[in-house]
Amino acid sequence: MEVDMADLPTGKSLSEKESKSVLKPDLLVVLNPLDCQVALKEALQASIPTVGLVDTNCDVNLVTYPIPANDDSIRATNLICGVLGKAGEIGYQRRLEKVAAYKASLGLDVNAPFNNAENEIDEDEFADQENENEVANVDATKKTENAASSN
Repeated sequence: MEVDMADLPTGKSLSEKESKSVLKPDLLVVLNPLDCQVALKEALQASIPTVGLVDTNCDVNLVTYPIPANDDSIRATNLICGVLGKAGEIGYQRRLEKVAAYKASLGLDVNAPFNNAENEIDEDEFADQENENEVANVDATKKTENAASSN
């Protein structure tokens, strides 16, 4: 079942291709990069950024975003995992707020799932708007160039 950006089901079934596709994570967090080298190599191949606690005995190049910390200390790992978890919660809440504001700007019910079929933009109208914007940008560039050359 498809969900919108607010994680509400849209009622649309996934296509066969979509249901067979592999879902990749946005980020991989590892507590000990030395013990997770296979996962880090797979994340590198799939272009997934990584965050890891890097101790003095670890190469900082193993992870995308190293966090210098003692990976053997339970207190340090609990603290860092708590901070990362809280950051994830805050990011999720911000996303939900932005989706709600977007739906409200369109005059839609904030608690209802976003249905693309009801809110589709006419492709011809969208292309016309894009062409008008492009022409306006070209005209503005020419005026700027003419003003610069006359000085």
